[in-house]
Amino acid sequence: MNLNYLSLLDTDALKQVIANFDRHAIHHPQTARLSQQKLDAIERLETRPVESPVYGYSRPGLASTLYLHPEPFVCEGEMYLLGTVLSHFLSLYASVNSFHMLTVVNTESQETWKWTERIGQHPLI
Repeated sequence: MNLNYLSLLDTDALKQVIANFDRHAIHHPQTARLSQQKLDAIERLETRPVESPVYGYSRPGLASTLYLHPEPFVCEGEMYLLGTVLSHFLSLYASVNSFHMLTVVNTESQETWKWTERIGQHPLI
């Protein structure tokens, strides 16, 4: 399966990719139900191009903001953990000469968590 980085920046596509990687849900109906509730908590994903100065040059990148409804999560720590995993995951598909930066917003309290720029890991060729 060849994933396109830009397609991962769509809310529905991101939900589908996360669901595809959820191996525990295949064999455990309760886990599948909880996972689906957490996927449904993803309200929207907004992505915009940004630039970051590096040694006098600007490096292109993308900044994404993920809006999560907190209800299906046991605590805010679960929301933070999801953001941490997604921050690493999305950087795997950004090219090596760019970066990705993620922000997660709790839609009830408006609390935000920001992750630093992660240099892309996907080779150009």
